[in-house]
Amino acid sequence: AADLDDAASLAAAVNAVRPTFCYVHGTGGDTKALDRGETRRAGALAEALRAADSSLELLAYNSAAAEPGHRVARIRQKRECEELYKDAGLPLCALRANLFMEEFWKVYTRPSILDKRVFSFSVPPEKVIYLTCVRDMGRLAATVFEGGGKRYDGFCVDVASDAKTPRELADAFGARFRRARLFYWLSRFLSRELYQILRFYRTSTLAVDVDRLHRDVFPDVAFTDFPRFLQETNWADRERTYETLINDL
Repeated sequence: AADLDDAASLAAAVNAVRPTFCYVHGTGGDTKALDRGETRRAGALAEALRAADSSLELLAYNSAAAEPGHRVARIRQKRECEELYKDAGLPLCALRANLFMEEFWKVYTRPSILDKRVFSFSVPPEKVIYLTCVRDMGRLAATVFEGGGKRYDGFCVDVASDAKTPRELADAFGARFRRARLFYWLSRFLSRELYQILRFYRTSTLAVDVDRLHRDVFPDVAFTDFPRFLQETNWADRERTYETLINDL
């Protein structure tokens, strides 16, 4: 096993495995506060892969989708990691995820929907939100590997499993939608990172052609729409938790 915070152990592991394909979901933790070590670890991994005597055909990396000038630190950090892999000269396929559906399992979202049947979100009710299922990211990585890694070197795609407005999300939850305007403005003082993310979803100009992505770019991938995600993960089962979900992935 390798420790991403230990460059020597990481280099030893890469040399021992000599990967043909490498899938990097991320090098940072799933934490409320931004994990500032993410780029450092990505740099160490990039260097280990670059220096290894391996026949690496492709690295598939879960990056983040956004338009230029997005002003979100988390997205910027993901893109910095993407650049580190590029700068190392590694064959790279960047799979840029949108809002992960799994976020709706977390304690700041799910309990209030289940208990009050109200979905509170600061985004305007008719603003389209692009959604990505974590399992679909794995399916896409497997697809680009199976398609011959070198064919996808330099390939970059914004990934959306589905697209829904907040009102449509509420309908899928079987809940009433409520615009959380006050919470949005309070977030400016409570959490800069949260405010950046909420502002992004309120104002983003990113447009993903979901139909074309599914029909023409990845026709063999069975993308997960949001209602199916809720059903497959047993979202309404109160005995299940976010940790349970992650363990099942």
